[in-house]
Amino acid sequence: MAIEDNPESRTKYGEELKRRREAAALTQEELSQRAVMSRTHIAHIEAGRRRPDVEDARRLDRVLGTGGFFENFCRRWARARLPNTSPKHWSWSGRRE
Repeated sequence: MAIEDNPESRTKYGEELKRRREAAALTQEELSQRAVMSRTHIAHIEAGRRRPDVEDARRLDRVLGTGGFFENFCRRWARARLPNTSPKHWSWSGRRE
């Protein structure tokens, strides 16, 4: 099942990242140094404001020893089929047909 990219899925990803980071007894700064990412990028991911890419996820999995959890989550996002929002699919009322 694909995971739609929306604020809720980004929040769930961020919450899981924070949970696993804290379980590993790492600060955001320590994780950022080990994963070769900025601390602010990790903070944005944890807050659900930024969607990580697959390379970010691989580095997080490696550092946290999560067995590909974060990479798999990202790959499921990539396979998600988003609704077609191009203007030709909208009616004159401004609603999708």
